[in-house]
Amino acid sequence: MTDPSTQSRRDRLNEAALGTGHLMDNLGRRTARGGLLALGAQVARIGISLVSIAVMARLLAPADFGLVAMAATVTAFAMLFQDLGLSAATVQPETIDQNTVSALFFINNAVGLGLFVLTAGASPLVALLFDDPRVQLLTLVMALTIPLTALGAQHRALLQRGMHWGALQGIGVAGQLLGAAIGIGLVIFTDIGYWALAAQALSAAAGQTLMLWIASSWRPSLVGDWAAARPALQFGLYLTAFSVVNYMHRYADNILIGWRLGAVELGFYSRAYTIMSLPLQVVNGPAGTAVIGALSRLQSRPVEWARMYVDSLVVLTFASAPVAGLLIYAASEIIRLLLGPNFAESTDIFRALAIGIFAQPIMSSTGWLWISTGKTRRMFKWALMAVPVLVLSMVAGLAYGAIGVAIAYSVTFTVLTPVCTIFAARQLPISVAEIYTAISWPLLASLAALGVCINIHLPFAPDSIAMLAAKTIVYGVAYLVAAAIIGTLYGQQRRRLVASVRVFFGMNRQTSEAAG
Repeated sequence: MTDPSTQSRRDRLNEAALGTGHLMDNLGRRTARGGLLALGAQVARIGISLVSIAVMARLLAPADFGLVAMAATVTAFAMLFQDLGLSAATVQPETIDQNTVSALFFINNAVGLGLFVLTAGASPLVALLFDDPRVQLLTLVMALTIPLTALGAQHRALLQRGMHWGALQGIGVAGQLLGAAIGIGLVIFTDIGYWALAAQALSAAAGQTLMLWIASSWRPSLVGDWAAARPALQFGLYLTAFSVVNYMHRYADNILIGWRLGAVELGFYSRAYTIMSLPLQVVNGPAGTAVIGALSRLQSRPVEWARMYVDSLVVLTFASAPVAGLLIYAASEIIRLLLGPNFAESTDIFRALAIGIFAQPIMSSTGWLWISTGKTRRMFKWALMAVPVLVLSMVAGLAYGAIGVAIAYSVTFTVLTPVCTIFAARQLPISVAEIYTAISWPLLASLAALGVCINIHLPFAPDSIAMLAAKTIVYGVAYLVAAAIIGTLYGQQRRRLVASVRVFFGMNRQTSEAAG
């Protein structure tokens, strides 16, 4: 029989983990702090990833990465269903109770276990699809990340809902560091090849789940009313349906290249894509984590909600646009230094993929609009329209190899971005003109700097550290000059954009608190 005092303490801990009323007093500054902490954590994660990539790329063959990319294509698809959008369903509502979160926890874990069984059963078909028997066991082992991740899904969601940014980001960094240490150690001290990459993924997933349970005071309880979870399930199912359709363009490139061109070509492509995506993880991941929670708390305050969105997007664009220009400008040096001479064919692929970084944060931010207002059904409708266009463009590019796929993806994605913004802003208290006016300054400055820099000859050896350092300095100076010149054309809008940056980073306490 449960001790009443123990049960009472457990109830208080669960209630504290679920509550968000205390956040409203200082929401703007909490969001800014969360963004900064997440940004710092993401930089740390990228550093860990770069070290891991640099070491493993020199000790493993491109085909090893290609094999893991083949297995990851399938396990990543299965993981789309593992969460069922239930983490976002926990973060989004203004209030939520113990019964509902417990129901979502048990649903998460039942689905995770079922998906592992289904993926294990499908592994022979995966090997047949890619015509490589090694992929069967690799897929089975990597599928273990699904139930491991499911165990901590609701704990992670509650930490995000409560804006416990330090714990949330610390766990992400520690888990990745653990995985990288184990993976690199196995590559250096054993001869297991691509299995070291699988071990890296498994150890990171297990370590993060354990730390989430330690950091969150919430624990599941018996569910008294399963029907209470129905609204959350409806919200989550549309979000999952979006993710499933969106998966087709996220992984269609890997499927097409692996099927048509083989593991070696896919290895070149997947390494280029991984490095290209690191800057996106710096800006999109931290911003999404902090901003969706804040926008969800403001959904009943449309003016403050719109201000929070625009402020956050401005900061995102100032961070991402110059990075896109630099990656295009210094692609050769980046690939050579990170991957070594064996991956020279990844350079042009990397440069083509980097074009899409200009549009990526803008497109991603539309998800904040839909999720924070509970409009996941409309989000799903957009995916049904856009993803077939993206996949067909990649099929057309396949005739020209992996570089053709990269170019087709980046160009089509960029063209679709303003269309997505228009579709997302309908029925919401924000205008497309306001959005693009806010972000045009850093976008134009980045493009102008890139145009100037590609015509400058630098007296350093190609693909050297000195050349990379010189290009970084030259591009940085060109960007700052271009931003200063173009900024003079904005007048009042420039002051508004500077104020947005100050609000987001908590530099203006009075304004920040008003926004929150």
